[in-house]
Amino acid sequence: MPKSDTSYFDPLTGSGYSLQAGELTPLRLHECGTLVMDERWNYAAVCSPFWRAYYNIDAGAAVKVNGERWALGPDRVVLLPEGMSYDCVGRRGVRHLWVHFSVGARVVKGGAQQPWVVKLSESGRAG
Repeated sequence: MPKSDTSYFDPLTGSGYSLQAGELTPLRLHECGTLVMDERWNYAAVCSPFWRAYYNIDAGAAVKVNGERWALGPDRVVLLPEGMSYDCVGRRGVRHLWVHFSVGARVVKGGAQQPWVVKLSESGRAG
């Protein structure tokens, strides 16, 4: 199913993909992709009704949550829960991968206060 031009602004439309055809599943993928960052990646007060997972092949970018900087890079995946407000801080040339998804139930009761960081072993990193 192709993504419509408006699905980015309304990610909870039918443009997401269920993992099992014809059935409601607890995990729904809205969008994923890659890009090479430039100054257009820098946004303040980003807040979404869905989760985001960020992985960067290069160091040099971060998200800021409540003034605290959380580095993005090749040794980690950073998960930003639904409803979390954060700032994007990037620099030109950083290779970035994102996944936007929803889960069927609220995973974090009362809202998360900080991102979740999954550290990757040397063998789990992109080369």
